[in-house]
Amino acid sequence: MAARAPSRTFALLTLATMTVSGADAARAQAIDCGQLRAQIAQIDRGGGRAGGGARRAQAELARTQAQVQQLGCGAGLASFFGGGDPRCSALQQRAQQLQAAVQSGGGGGGGGLRADLVARFNAYCRGGQPQQAQQPQQRGFFESLFGGAQDEPRPQAPLPDVPQDPNAAGGDGDGRAHGGGQAVCVRTCDGGFFPLGVSSHRDGDDLKQMCSALCPGTETAVYTRSPNAEINSAASLDGKSYMDMPNALKFQKTVVPDCSCKPKDKTWAEALANARRSSATPARATSS
Repeated sequence: MAARAPSRTFALLTLATMTVSGADAARAQAIDCGQLRAQIAQIDRGGGRAGGGARRAQAELARTQAQVQQLGCGAGLASFFGGGDPRCSALQQRAQQLQAAVQSGGGGGGGGLRADLVARFNAYCRGGQPQQAQQPQQRGFFESLFGGAQDEPRPQAPLPDVPQDPNAAGGDGDGRAHGGGQAVCVRTCDGGFFPLGVSSHRDGDDLKQMCSALCPGTETAVYTRSPNAEINSAASLDGKSYMDMPNALKFQKTVVPDCSCKPKDKTWAEALANARRSSATPARATSS
Protein backbone atom coordinates (compact mmCIF):
# COMPACT_ATOMS: atom_id res chain seq x y z
CA MET A 1 0.00 0.00 0.00
CA ALA A 2 2.85 2.41 0.84
CA ALA A 3 4.42 1.90 -2.61
CA ARG A 4 1.23 3.00 -4.35
CA ALA A 5 1.09 6.41 -2.71
CA PRO A 6 3.90 8.04 -4.78
CA SER A 7 2.46 6.66 -8.02
CA ARG A 8 -1.01 7.98 -7.19
CA THR A 9 0.40 11.39 -6.26
CA PHE A 10 2.38 11.55 -9.50
CA ALA A 11 -0.73 10.65 -11.50
CA LEU A 12 -2.74 13.43 -9.86
CA LEU A 13 0.01 15.98 -10.51
CA THR A 14 0.28 14.89 -14.15
CA LEU A 15 -3.48 15.23 -14.61
CA ALA A 16 -3.40 18.69 -13.06
CA THR A 17 -0.55 19.75 -15.36
CA MET A 18 -2.46 18.52 -18.41
CA THR A 19 -5.45 20.57 -17.27
CA VAL A 20 -3.34 23.71 -16.91
CA SER A 21 -1.72 23.13 -20.31
CA GLY A 22 -5.11 22.61 -21.89
CA ALA A 23 -6.36 25.89 -20.45
CA ASP A 24 -3.30 27.72 -21.82
CA ALA A 25 -3.88 26.25 -25.25
CA ALA A 26 -7.52 27.32 -25.22
CA ARG A 27 -6.51 30.87 -24.37
CA ALA A 28 -4.18 30.90 -27.38
CA GLN A 29 -7.04 30.49 -29.85
CA ALA A 30 -8.11 33.45 -31.97
CA ILE A 31 -10.89 35.63 -30.51
CA ASP A 32 -14.04 36.38 -32.52
CA CYS A 33 -14.47 40.08 -31.69
CA GLY A 34 -17.72 40.41 -33.59
CA GLN A 35 -19.29 37.60 -31.62
CA LEU A 36 -18.08 39.09 -28.33
CA ARG A 37 -19.64 42.46 -29.20
CA ALA A 38 -22.91 40.79 -30.17
CA GLN A 39 -23.06 38.83 -26.92
CA ILE A 40 -22.38 41.94 -24.82
CA ALA A 41 -25.03 43.90 -26.72
CA GLN A 42 -27.55 41.08 -26.26
CA ILE A 43 -27.04 41.11 -22.49
CA ASP A 44 -27.41 44.92 -22.41
CA ARG A 45 -30.69 44.65 -24.33
CA GLY A 46 -31.88 42.06 -21.85
CA GLY A 47 -32.05 39.47 -24.61
CA GLY A 48 -32.54 35.81 -23.75
CA ARG A 49 -33.17 34.19 -20.43
CA ALA A 50 -29.92 35.45 -18.88
CA GLY A 51 -30.67 39.15 -19.34
CA GLY A 52 -34.32 38.80 -18.37
CA GLY A 53 -33.48 36.71 -15.32
CA ALA A 54 -30.87 39.21 -14.13
CA ARG A 55 -33.29 42.12 -14.50
CA ARG A 56 -36.01 40.22 -12.64
CA ALA A 57 -33.62 39.42 -9.77
CA GLN A 58 -32.55 43.07 -9.52
CA ALA A 59 -36.16 44.27 -9.61
CA GLU A 60 -37.19 41.79 -6.91
CA LEU A 61 -34.21 42.86 -4.79
CA ALA A 62 -35.25 46.50 -5.08
CA ARG A 63 -38.84 45.66 -4.07
CA THR A 64 -37.68 43.58 -1.11
CA GLN A 65 -35.29 46.30 0.09
CA ALA A 66 -38.09 48.84 -0.18
CA GLN A 67 -40.33 46.63 1.99
CA VAL A 68 -37.53 46.27 4.54
CA GLN A 69 -37.18 50.04 4.71
CA GLN A 70 -40.93 50.67 4.93
CA LEU A 71 -41.31 48.22 7.82
CA GLY A 72 -38.40 49.80 9.70
CA CYS A 73 -36.33 46.61 9.75
CA GLY A 74 -32.61 46.63 10.46
CA ALA A 75 -30.59 49.11 12.47
CA GLY A 76 -32.52 51.73 14.37
CA LEU A 77 -35.35 51.70 16.90
CA ALA A 78 -36.60 48.21 16.12
CA SER A 79 -33.19 46.61 16.63
CA PHE A 80 -32.45 48.68 19.77
CA PHE A 81 -35.65 47.97 21.64
CA GLY A 82 -37.19 44.92 19.95
CA GLY A 83 -40.83 44.56 19.04
CA GLY A 84 -40.17 45.00 15.31
CA ASP A 85 -42.47 43.76 12.57
CA PRO A 86 -42.48 39.93 12.49
CA ARG A 87 -42.10 40.01 8.70
CA CYS A 88 -38.65 41.59 8.98
CA SER A 89 -36.68 38.37 9.46
CA ALA A 90 -38.05 36.67 6.33
CA LEU A 91 -37.69 39.82 4.22
CA GLN A 92 -34.12 40.45 5.33
CA GLN A 93 -33.17 36.85 4.60
CA ARG A 94 -34.73 37.09 1.14
CA ALA A 95 -32.91 40.37 0.46
CA GLN A 96 -29.58 38.77 1.40
CA GLN A 97 -30.23 35.84 -0.95
CA LEU A 98 -31.14 38.15 -3.83
CA GLN A 99 -28.15 40.41 -3.14
CA ALA A 100 -25.80 37.43 -3.30
CA ALA A 101 -27.42 36.21 -6.53
CA VAL A 102 -27.13 39.61 -8.21
CA GLN A 103 -23.51 40.14 -7.11
CA SER A 104 -22.48 36.71 -8.40
CA GLY A 105 -24.22 37.27 -11.71
CA GLY A 106 -27.08 34.99 -10.70
CA GLY A 107 -30.75 35.37 -11.35
CA GLY A 108 -29.96 34.39 -14.93
CA GLY A 109 -26.19 34.94 -15.07
CA GLY A 110 -26.14 38.28 -16.92
CA GLY A 111 -23.85 40.30 -14.64
CA GLY A 112 -20.96 37.86 -14.29
CA LEU A 113 -21.11 36.79 -17.94
CA ARG A 114 -21.04 40.38 -19.20
CA ALA A 115 -17.99 41.25 -17.08
CA ASP A 116 -16.12 38.25 -18.50
CA LEU A 117 -17.05 39.11 -22.09
CA VAL A 118 -15.99 42.74 -21.70
CA ALA A 119 -12.67 41.69 -20.14
CA ARG A 120 -11.97 39.39 -23.09
CA PHE A 121 -12.94 42.09 -25.59
CA ASN A 122 -10.67 44.64 -23.92
CA ALA A 123 -7.77 42.21 -23.88
CA TYR A 124 -7.90 40.87 -27.42
CA CYS A 125 -9.89 43.24 -29.68
CA ARG A 126 -7.91 46.47 -29.73
CA GLY A 127 -8.95 48.85 -32.49
CA GLY A 128 -11.57 46.43 -33.74
CA GLN A 129 -8.94 43.92 -34.92
CA PRO A 130 -8.95 40.44 -33.40
CA GLN A 131 -5.66 39.49 -31.79
CA GLN A 132 -4.18 36.18 -30.82
CA ALA A 133 -4.43 35.59 -27.11
CA GLN A 134 -0.94 36.02 -25.70
CA GLN A 135 0.78 32.90 -24.54
CA PRO A 136 1.62 33.04 -20.84
CA GLN A 137 5.25 33.16 -19.82
CA GLN A 138 6.95 29.79 -19.75
CA ARG A 139 6.16 28.32 -16.39
CA GLY A 140 7.68 25.44 -14.56
CA PHE A 141 5.85 22.33 -13.41
CA PHE A 142 5.07 23.52 -9.87
CA GLU A 143 4.56 27.14 -10.97
CA SER A 144 1.81 25.90 -13.29
CA LEU A 145 0.16 24.07 -10.43
CA PHE A 146 0.58 26.47 -7.53
CA GLY A 147 1.43 29.83 -9.09
CA GLY A 148 4.66 31.73 -9.31
CA ALA A 149 5.49 33.42 -12.59
CA GLN A 150 2.45 35.51 -13.42
CA ASP A 151 0.87 36.09 -16.81
CA GLU A 152 0.98 39.57 -18.24
CA PRO A 153 -1.95 41.55 -16.79
CA ARG A 154 -4.78 42.19 -19.19
CA PRO A 155 -5.87 45.79 -19.79
CA GLN A 156 -8.69 46.84 -17.49
CA ALA A 157 -9.84 50.16 -18.99
CA PRO A 158 -12.78 49.65 -21.40
CA LEU A 159 -12.27 50.68 -25.02
CA PRO A 160 -14.44 53.45 -26.49
CA ASP A 161 -16.26 51.06 -28.85
CA VAL A 162 -17.04 48.44 -26.22
CA PRO A 163 -20.75 48.38 -25.37
CA GLN A 164 -21.09 49.99 -21.96
CA ASP A 165 -23.32 48.81 -19.14
CA PRO A 166 -26.26 51.26 -19.02
CA ASN A 167 -26.37 50.93 -15.22
CA ALA A 168 -22.66 51.66 -14.76
CA ALA A 169 -22.70 55.37 -15.61
CA GLY A 170 -23.26 57.92 -12.88
CA GLY A 171 -24.35 56.20 -9.68
CA ASP A 172 -22.87 56.68 -6.29
CA GLY A 173 -19.27 56.53 -7.46
CA ASP A 174 -19.25 59.87 -9.30
CA GLY A 175 -18.82 61.97 -6.16
CA ARG A 176 -22.18 63.71 -6.38
CA ALA A 177 -24.91 63.71 -3.75
CA HIS A 178 -27.87 61.59 -4.85
CA GLY A 179 -29.74 60.84 -1.66
CA GLY A 180 -31.96 57.77 -1.68
CA GLY A 181 -34.41 55.61 0.19
CA GLN A 182 -32.36 55.03 3.35
CA ALA A 183 -32.33 57.63 6.15
CA VAL A 184 -29.09 58.01 8.12
CA CYS A 185 -28.40 59.99 11.28
CA VAL A 186 -25.19 62.07 11.12
CA ARG A 187 -23.20 63.66 13.96
CA THR A 188 -22.31 67.16 12.80
CA CYS A 189 -19.25 67.28 15.08
CA ASP A 190 -17.32 64.61 13.19
CA GLY A 191 -19.53 63.31 10.35
CA GLY A 192 -20.07 59.94 12.02
CA PHE A 193 -23.32 58.27 11.04
CA PHE A 194 -25.59 55.26 11.41
CA PRO A 195 -28.71 54.09 9.52
CA LEU A 196 -32.04 54.92 11.15
CA GLY A 197 -33.57 51.72 9.79
CA VAL A 198 -36.63 53.50 8.36
CA SER A 199 -37.54 54.82 4.94
CA SER A 200 -36.43 58.33 4.03
CA HIS A 201 -39.98 58.96 2.79
CA ARG A 202 -41.23 59.38 6.35
CA ASP A 203 -42.03 62.88 7.57
CA GLY A 204 -38.86 64.96 7.91
CA ASP A 205 -39.68 66.11 11.43
CA ASP A 206 -40.19 62.50 12.51
CA LEU A 207 -36.79 61.56 11.09
CA LYS A 208 -35.07 64.46 12.84
CA GLN A 209 -36.75 63.59 16.15
CA MET A 210 -35.75 59.95 15.86
CA CYS A 211 -32.16 60.88 14.97
CA SER A 212 -31.88 63.26 17.92
CA ALA A 213 -33.42 60.73 20.32
CA LEU A 214 -30.92 58.05 19.30
CA CYS A 215 -27.95 60.41 19.51
CA PRO A 216 -28.81 62.88 22.30
CA GLY A 217 -25.25 63.72 23.25
CA THR A 218 -24.46 65.99 20.30
CA GLU A 219 -26.01 67.90 17.39
CA THR A 220 -27.30 65.70 14.59
CA ALA A 221 -28.69 65.98 11.07
CA VAL A 222 -30.61 63.57 8.85
CA TYR A 223 -29.30 62.59 5.41
CA THR A 224 -30.51 60.07 2.87
CA ARG A 225 -28.67 57.69 0.56
CA SER A 226 -29.28 54.56 -1.48
CA PRO A 227 -29.06 51.39 0.63
CA ASN A 228 -25.44 50.14 0.87
CA ALA A 229 -24.15 53.24 -0.94
CA GLU A 230 -21.16 55.22 0.33
CA ILE A 231 -21.90 58.10 2.68
CA ASN A 232 -20.32 60.60 0.28
CA SER A 233 -23.36 60.16 -1.97
CA ALA A 234 -25.78 61.17 0.80
CA ALA A 235 -27.87 64.35 0.69
CA SER A 236 -29.60 66.24 3.48
CA LEU A 237 -33.36 66.60 3.60
CA ASP A 238 -32.98 69.98 1.89
CA GLY A 239 -30.71 68.58 -0.82
CA LYS A 240 -27.24 69.54 0.42
CA SER A 241 -24.36 67.13 -0.05
CA TYR A 242 -22.93 65.30 2.96
CA MET A 243 -19.47 66.17 1.64
CA ASP A 244 -20.28 69.88 1.99
CA MET A 245 -20.40 69.47 5.77
CA PRO A 246 -17.44 71.17 7.51
CA ASN A 247 -16.71 67.93 9.37
CA ALA A 248 -17.52 65.39 6.64
CA LEU A 249 -15.60 62.12 7.18
CA LYS A 250 -13.65 63.67 10.05
CA PHE A 251 -14.41 60.60 12.18
CA GLN A 252 -12.19 58.57 9.83
CA LYS A 253 -9.16 60.77 10.56
CA THR A 254 -9.34 61.71 14.22
CA VAL A 255 -11.29 61.35 17.45
CA VAL A 256 -13.11 64.58 18.22
CA PRO A 257 -13.32 65.28 21.99
CA ASP A 258 -16.83 65.41 23.45
CA CYS A 259 -18.29 64.17 20.15
CA SER A 260 -20.43 61.24 21.22
CA CYS A 261 -24.04 60.22 20.99
CA LYS A 262 -24.05 59.41 24.71
CA PRO A 263 -24.01 62.37 27.10
CA LYS A 264 -21.17 62.25 29.62
CA ASP A 265 -23.39 62.34 32.69
CA LYS A 266 -25.84 59.61 31.61
CA THR A 267 -25.88 55.89 31.01
CA TRP A 268 -27.06 54.57 27.66
CA ALA A 269 -30.33 53.47 29.25
CA GLU A 270 -30.93 57.01 30.49
CA ALA A 271 -29.77 58.61 27.26
CA LEU A 272 -32.12 56.50 25.14
CA ALA A 273 -35.20 57.03 27.27
CA ASN A 274 -36.58 59.50 24.74
CA ALA A 275 -35.91 57.03 21.95
CA ARG A 276 -37.99 54.40 23.74
CA ARG A 277 -40.86 56.86 24.05
CA SER A 278 -40.51 57.81 20.39
CA SER A 279 -40.65 54.15 19.32
CA ALA A 280 -43.94 53.75 21.16
CA THR A 281 -45.47 56.71 19.30
CA PRO A 282 -46.91 55.87 15.86
CA ALA A 283 -45.25 57.72 13.00
CA ARG A 284 -47.26 60.40 11.27
CA ALA A 285 -48.66 59.46 7.88
CA THR A 286 -47.00 61.12 4.89
CA SER A 287 -47.73 61.25 1.21
CA SER A 288 -45.09 59.76 -1.07
